[in-house]
Amino acid sequence: MDGRFCSWFLFCGYTLQMRHRFLWLLRTGCLWVFFLIPCALVQAAPGGPVPQQVDLRDFPKAAFHQGLAAVRLGEKYGYIDRSGRVVIEPRFQFAQIFSEGLARVVKDDRSGYIDRTGRMVIAPRFHKAYKFSDGLARVCAPPRNPSFLFRLFRLIGWDDHNAYPCGYIDRSGKQVIDYLYLPSHGFKEGYARVTTLDGREGYINHAGEFYRTRPTE
Repeated sequence: MDGRFCSWFLFCGYTLQMRHRFLWLLRTGCLWVFFLIPCALVQAAPGGPVPQQVDLRDFPKAAFHQGLAAVRLGEKYGYIDRSGRVVIEPRFQFAQIFSEGLARVVKDDRSGYIDRTGRMVIAPRFHKAYKFSDGLARVCAPPRNPSFLFRLFRLIGWDDHNAYPCGYIDRSGKQVIDYLYLPSHGFKEGYARVTTLDGREGYINHAGEFYRTRPTE
């Protein structure tokens, strides 16, 4: 195949994808986030002093869970309490809400978990991770045998979240359920709704036992 044709094909595909992304952002109103974020964040100069207190009016959408909220201060994320005091200094690429005493954070493009003191209790080693629920958290790994299309889409900036196999860890970070599922749901009342890598839908319990329908007591 002519190399010029391949280049043109890839360029058109990428352009069309970006156009759909822009239209979706515009239609849902998410595009305004890119304009509002600078007004809603405290911008600390890189390498400058980190504020110990913030004005909560600068964070109208701060989501407090278990007394703390993740906020971006300058170029990093940290946590504040309801008085606006910075209780966990900003040192993360991204930070999520606290759930069951732990919060997912990202360092060096890997996800781990901290406790309410800011101590890293589960080292950042997961490609994708989610909050704890019912004692377990979903974590995901890269595809074991990534296809050519997966690698190509990653190259042009598009990440197929459904391509990552997921499993579950406990609060100690131990893998209790292997990477056997497509991105699924968190546990609730003993069961999680899942889709296996071969497309079967059902439920699993904490032991990883699979059921076609949710068991009833």
